[in-house]
Amino acid sequence: MVWYFSILIYFLIVETAIIYVINNGIKKYKQSKLISLYMSARVVKILLSLAFLGVYALIVKTGIRSFAIVFMLFYLCSIGFETWYFVSKELRQNNEEKEE
Repeated sequence: MVWYFSILIYFLIVETAIIYVINNGIKKYKQSKLISLYMSARVVKILLSLAFLGVYALIVKTGIRSFAIVFMLFYLCSIGFETWYFVSKELRQNNEEKEE
């Protein structure tokens, strides 16, 4: 059961890092570069998630299916949150540019 709590901690750390990196990228790079940065962050997130699931499977070896299902639900929710966050941030930025 302790391992299920680790899913929450994992996603809090990964989401914080991704938002931090992309927010810094928004300030530094052009729009075309941001798409590459965002997609790279998604790939890194997928690879880290697979590694996390692999570590769980190697260490615990029981309840892998239920753990993976809960993990995928968190993963889908985090992707939804990321998408909402960056789309709303982009819309705000576009509105501010139009007002100026």
